[in-house]
Amino acid sequence: MPSVIEVDVKNFVALLKSPVPVILDCYASWCDPCKKLTPVLERIVGKYPGRLILAKLDVDNHQELAAQLNVSSLPAVFGLCEGKLVDRFVGMPTEPVLAGFLDKMLSIVPISSGQEGKGEPSPAEKQEAVLKRADALLTEGTKEGGSGETATEAGALYRQVYEELGKEDTPATYLQARCLAGLARCALGGGAREEAKELVGMLKRQHKADMETMPEVRAAVSFVEVALEAPAEEEGASLEDTLTKLQGNVMANPGDLEARYNLALKNFQLQRFETSIDACLEILKRDKAWKEGAAQALLLKTFEALGPESDLTRRGRQRMTNYLFL
Repeated sequence: MPSVIEVDVKNFVALLKSPVPVILDCYASWCDPCKKLTPVLERIVGKYPGRLILAKLDVDNHQELAAQLNVSSLPAVFGLCEGKLVDRFVGMPTEPVLAGFLDKMLSIVPISSGQEGKGEPSPAEKQEAVLKRADALLTEGTKEGGSGETATEAGALYRQVYEELGKEDTPATYLQARCLAGLARCALGGGAREEAKELVGMLKRQHKADMETMPEVRAAVSFVEVALEAPAEEEGASLEDTLTKLQGNVMANPGDLEARYNLALKNFQLQRFETSIDACLEILKRDKAWKEGAAQALLLKTFEALGPESDLTRRGRQRMTNYLFL
């Protein structure tokens, strides 16, 4: 069955009973929110081949079907599987609403899928694959100019695996640690600073041993901690506004090391790592003992977040050593 289908009276019942989860998108050609939502749903379904079907119902052309579903407002979206309603929403959803809906749809294991006993990967292998997909989406969604939609999808996948692990008698703790690390970065990217802080705290309390053996989790923790150290934006100001203001302060007063430090933090938050490293190195050049070595500490966390194989890490460490000891 194709992943995107136009609904009519002939295939309506079959779609309702489909063992593959169906996202039923009720729309009309005159509905502006529908025009925005449908492409989003198409992209989501396209990223999960075989796991989701998008069924599009034109309510003007099929009024009798819309009446059966009691559709009174548009867009109206139903999550269905094997004749049961999984979830629904009406109107243009917020990111949390869409993430929650997607989370429920992706967590479904169809009863009659008939996949058991056919040499499929183990649950842990499946979870690992889902997390790799989530990692890729998070990287794409949080880079400068990235889409918030992909970060939302990543969060849904991390939550899906974390909840699955919570139901197991002996869950793989290293996978739980990866989920928490990913969720912390998703929360940070969505502006939920307190949630990100709480998730990092959970990681440190519950997964100390895992963190010691998982550099990718330590990197995520360092990333979140550095970004959280950055001062919050003033009311009504964007991150770019704050960055512009700090750049102006540094240009007007090159000796303002506090402004340089905050500029480094903000560039880190925007993942402009090289610019952030340069700002820290300039502080070391001017006063390596400033604020008890704050610039060096920030550099070390930045290098951990980037990983030892990064060219920025290798070059940055060499330059840091030159400023500190030569």
